[in-house]
Amino acid sequence: MKYPVDILVALDPDTIFEHYEDISKGTRVLYDSDFETSELSQSRMIMRDTSRRIKDMLEVGGYSLNIKGALEYMKAKGAVPIPVSFGNVVSEAVSDGTPTRYFNTFGAAATLAVLGIEKNYV
Repeated sequence: MKYPVDILVALDPDTIFEHYEDISKGTRVLYDSDFETSELSQSRMIMRDTSRRIKDMLEVGGYSLNIKGALEYMKAKGAVPIPVSFGNVVSEAVSDGTPTRYFNTFGAAATLAVLGIEKNYV
């Protein structure tokens, strides 16, 4: 994997917080808009020291301690946030089952779309 990344697909809020430094100008950040208000304090998988570092970075920059603040930070660094309601899109395509089971597949498909790859090549 090369850093900074060209595309970051965030299937959960923790991904945004964990990878806020892995972006650069032009990085496209595809994320589930349904978790924009998720707070850093609610993160399930982030270690305490990492959480403190993220908190300090957001506070110094005057950003809110949630996904919206982290995305504003990324945008200031040149990233291009792409909000999509994963649940709404998947629910339209899959009537049975739990939408979250399909988020990985949707993330891969959305990445191909963002790259401009036509579906007849997939």
